[in-house]
Amino acid sequence: MDQLELATKPLPMYLSRVVDVPTRLAPTTFEQWWSRVRRASGAAPRHEISVDRGVVSLAPSTLVRPAASSAIEPLRALQGWLRASAARAFPIELELSPWSQDASALGIRYAGRRLPGAGALARYHRVGFDVLDELAGQLTDELARLTTLDDEREQAA
Repeated sequence: MDQLELATKPLPMYLSRVVDVPTRLAPTTFEQWWSRVRRASGAAPRHEISVDRGVVSLAPSTLVRPAASSAIEPLRALQGWLRASAARAFPIELELSPWSQDASALGIRYAGRRLPGAGALARYHRVGFDVLDELAGQLTDELARLTTLDDEREQAA
């Protein structure tokens, strides 16, 4: 897409990816992933997911666990910042939501008050989708790890 197309076609501010993590297992998988990456980062004030074009920084104190599960509310959410190289950071919310019985959805919601310009918005999309792809892989790996642990426990019993 060139700059003229970006200027005339509005791009969505919500980015999402479907992840092969069943909705009933998604909250536990997300919590286990979050606990593991937080332990690995030690006392760091934020957890960063780095990709080639930028980084998302997530604040641990913002983890939201809704009291009741619904199709509207996310299963889990975190607040943070998305930064594309040296450009200014965008405030975001990272969400894990129900998608279907066999899958969940990861989403990045722009949480700023002012809409960025066309160039900044294009960078937001590139980094956002790269981060969602990276995180989808990490959650799928976490589910496989948890499934392997469950299988080993069953065999030991």
